[in-house]
Amino acid sequence: MNARSESVGYIAAMKCFLNKGLIDQATGDRLVVQFVTEEPQNKPGVVWVQTTTAGIAAVQALLPHFKPDCKSLTDGPRKIGEVLYPYIVQ
Repeated sequence: MNARSESVGYIAAMKCFLNKGLIDQATGDRLVVQFVTEEPQNKPGVVWVQTTTAGIAAVQALLPHFKPDCKSLTDGPRKIGEVLYPYIVQ
């Protein structure tokens, strides 16, 4: 479950950066590859996020909780856990 939650956070941050025009798609893709290369234990989580309905929905659920700079969240771990839990446990 940890690989899923870390991967949701990472992919959601990339999506936030993309949505705000802070990075382009190629840069986002490159950063995801770098994330998996440097943290190979998260590869199953990244695959889950990118290929399942629950993973995609988890990213969408997390997006509103990012601060405007996309570098941190507006809520603490307990609230974020409550947001992600229904998706992560599937």
